Amino acid sequence: MVFFLFRIFPVWKNRDRGCDAFYFLLCAETFNKERKVPITLPYLYLLEYPEQWYPPLFSVFTGMLPQDWLKKRFWLLNHLLDAVVMLLLFVLTFFLAGLPCACAAGLIYALNPAQTFEFSTMTSRSLALLFFIFFMFFGELALLSSLWYAVPAVLLVAILIYTHKLTIQLLWFLCAFLSLMEWNLLWILLLAAGYLLAVAVYPSMFWKILKAHFDITSFWYKNWMYLNVNQVEESPIYGTPKEVGKRNGFFKGNFIAMWLFLGRKVFTSNPWILTSLMAFTVWGSLGRLEDFLLFAVLGIYAWGGLTLAVPALRCLGEGTKYVKYAKPFSLLLTALLFMEHASVFLVGIIILCALTELVYYAAVCRFLSKSTVDTLDSETVKVIEILKADENARTLCLPLHLADMLAYYSRRPVLWGTHVYTFRDVQPFFPRILEPLDFFVKKYHLTYILLKKEYVMPEKLRLENLEVVFEGKIYILLKA
Repeated sequence: MVFFLFRIFPVWKNRDRGCDAFYFLLCAETFNKERKVPITLPYLYLLEYPEQWYPPLFSVFTGMLPQDWLKKRFWLLNHLLDAVVMLLLFVLTFFLAGLPCACAAGLIYALNPAQTFEFSTMTSRSLALLFFIFFMFFGELALLSSLWYAVPAVLLVAILIYTHKLTIQLLWFLCAFLSLMEWNLLWILLLAAGYLLAVAVYPSMFWKILKAHFDITSFWYKNWMYLNVNQVEESPIYGTPKEVGKRNGFFKGNFIAMWLFLGRKVFTSNPWILTSLMAFTVWGSLGRLEDFLLFAVLGIYAWGGLTLAVPALRCLGEGTKYVKYAKPFSLLLTALLFMEHASVFLVGIIILCALTELVYYAAVCRFLSKSTVDTLDSETVKVIEILKADENARTLCLPLHLADMLAYYSRRPVLWGTHVYTFRDVQPFFPRILEPLDFFVKKYHLTYILLKKEYVMPEKLRLENLEVVFEGKIYILLKA
């Protein structure tokens, strides 16, 4: 009850927000009707193939749920899955450190502001995190107890390959790191065996996932410096000389400003790295389980740090996303350290981490209570009604967060993609606009352009002779 109070209260006002949620809802609906993989969507995304090469297991899972429930409660699904993670943490902490520590760990994980924010919209990472935790403990049991535990561990690697690419990228490094730290090749063998099982189960889908994975990493290898930038401000076509080159996205600012920003995001994602590092002060007296938990946390942070610090690895995703995987392990390790190596200094660090979580949670609550660009409000409902009434509607949206919502509710094509293969087709439009909008209007036969006024006005894009179909306080819809 406490878990769902902490998680649902911040998102309740804007619980129908997207944007990836609407893509997954579309995939779930399609799988529920057709029951086949790869999932082939209606031709709604003009910049990708209808056949989806994204790891399909989350869409299959959601497609097997009652669709009426899913459409009304999709905002709840991630938190239901994360509640299982919380219960696993509670049970393990209870048996290893006692009831008070278990209650504290469960309460802190329930408060988890990083997960509250990320899981405020539907994402496949919630399911992947659950599989990842099971893999880690089955792998360690195979190392310490019986090789029979390797069987579920290998199965979980194969499942993760078909679930979430970022988690698999973490395992590439983490299995090698754990093999080195524990001086045993079993972790690498588990990963390799999982890949062999995945290719044996569904060869054609496996190679499509692999090809799409290479496609997206190649794209971001060339474009990582423009991650999360404003498409218009960084556009050589529409940006002003002062704006172009600002890198106002994820890797923004000069060296010092950028690392202050990234360091804050890393720390707030999991402040309990501080208590985990306290394990080094009692290194000689740690048990085997504590060693494993510490190695897991260090391995996750090492990989996250590398993907932030090494430009060639930034194509593999933001390191701040990886460090969130360490929180359950950090909390369990903190409980064990508190029970076996309690000190005034450790208690002080625990209090500091808890206060950080509370402050960050309050900030997340405040942010999520505001209207967002991907919320189904009265203005977007009006826009969707206009598009649904026009069978020839094909829409360009700025910013892009609205595209998935419009595609799902209007069932009319949008100029978007990035869910699957063919990232090269997105390059002229994303992450920066590299061609005049007239180029996209003609090439893709677009009939509407939807702009959020706060993001960009028609004058900035030199759109002067288009018919204004709808204009509200937030959005303006133009007919091309």
